[in-house]
Amino acid sequence: MAGLQTEQAASGGLTTTRAPFIEQAQAEGRLYIHQPYELYSADNHDAWQRLFTRMEDRWRRYANPRFLQGIESLCLDPHRVPRLEDVNRFLSPLTGFKAKPVSGYVPSFLFFDCLRNREFPTTITIRDGATLDYLPEPDIFHDIAGHVPMHTDPAFAEALVRFGDCA
Repeated sequence: MAGLQTEQAASGGLTTTRAPFIEQAQAEGRLYIHQPYELYSADNHDAWQRLFTRMEDRWRRYANPRFLQGIESLCLDPHRVPRLEDVNRFLSPLTGFKAKPVSGYVPSFLFFDCLRNREFPTTITIRDGATLDYLPEPDIFHDIAGHVPMHTDPAFAEALVRFGDCA
């Protein structure tokens, strides 16, 4: 098993559209999965770092103060793809929300059910570092650095839960 994990990390790790772990989960019909952190490659962590560094100035310039507080509250490491368990350790005490790893697109009825239960379906793959500006589907940077900071805000979190209740 360790050999397979090393091979997967070397062959692209958890890169969007090239992640054998995700392909296997999808083939087996598993939507809710775990985050096999050891599969992230050096290129995956480099893509995270480049995206995070690029966005920091934009966030400071354009982001809502609640978003900025959320980024700070999550204690994201700008150099490494985050472990969802670490994100949840900071997020859950604030609003009860947690990031829930998924293998791909979530049907709307399940997405809203997750929100109702204070869970945010979170993609665990990351885009290819060679094409940072192109995102064929949501990735962990999009979800964790784009959506989840607002989930630290109690009023925003309550609105998400209400959306889940109404859907």
